[in-house]
Amino acid sequence: MENRKLKIMKKILLLLVLFVGVNLSAQVQFGNVQKLATVTATGNITTQNLVPTGTATANSAVEIALTGSNFLSIQTTGTYTGALTIQATVNGTTWVTLGGLPILNSNSTSTGLPTITSALQSIFQVQVAGALKARVTGLSAMTGTATITMIGLQNTAIVALGAAIPPGGNVVGGVTQSGAWTFQLGNTPNTTPILANVLNPLVIATGDVGIKTVTFNGATQTNTTAKGAVVVLNVGAVTGTSPTMVCKVQGSADSGTTWFDVPSATTATLTTTGVFGIEVYPNITTVIGTTTTGTIAQIASVLPRTWRVVYTIGGTTPSFTLINVQVNYLL
Repeated sequence: MENRKLKIMKKILLLLVLFVGVNLSAQVQFGNVQKLATVTATGNITTQNLVPTGTATANSAVEIALTGSNFLSIQTTGTYTGALTIQATVNGTTWVTLGGLPILNSNSTSTGLPTITSALQSIFQVQVAGALKARVTGLSAMTGTATITMIGLQNTAIVALGAAIPPGGNVVGGVTQSGAWTFQLGNTPNTTPILANVLNPLVIATGDVGIKTVTFNGATQTNTTAKGAVVVLNVGAVTGTSPTMVCKVQGSADSGTTWFDVPSATTATLTTTGVFGIEVYPNITTVIGTTTTGTIAQIASVLPRTWRVVYTIGGTTPSFTLINVQVNYLL
């Protein structure tokens, strides 16, 4: 009898162990940590926003859902008058003007702007870390059409000083400053004062600008620490008969002697004005590029240390004006 009871108890204990094990395994889940996708938005502003802290007046704002982005690149094109303001919201309903953060103009070495100046066509950068959404809006009287293209990126923030360092002796961290600071390029003295605002060094221009009529290789770039990058191409005037341009990313394993194509890292066949992008970053979902302005081709790959953009131009007497080619390195 005792042996039988012992056997029954052992079976009950075994069933309990199995039951607990099944429930524990059902409750333990493992998720994948993924890089958030780059987000984009584009639209037109033609009128003044009469609701600056709430839902914008129709056609007075272009909005972007940031989905974790902490850095925003903005391009303005079109013919318009009226200053443009950058706003953000954390709760999704109440909008606040980002007046305390400098808006950096890629085409200028001046200090940061409080707003985007009336009629100004350029590319701007601003920090939006922690916000749910951002928007560009016209809070003053508007005429014409301002076309806005935005790209939100996960990147490091802008480094900036609110004002120039005052004359005299100052201590910045562990460095003592006296008089006006200068910097030197190579062995040639340079007395240019350090700028009051410094653009994030992970955002650079390739220098591939100007009117292009034949296929050419862009300037060689050096990736020092990043896993990938978003290359933003701002294409201006396009002329000729059936003009075409395809832009692709190449890498080099021998510091630029021989080159290879980064697989699928290419735009669509471009034929018109617009802003187009190529993102190269590990483990993202591949997205084929299109001819729609503001779109980005996405390729799951590591960006080589030595790389460049190759521009293949076709058609009869084609001409493409490259206004700017900007690189946003991604760590």
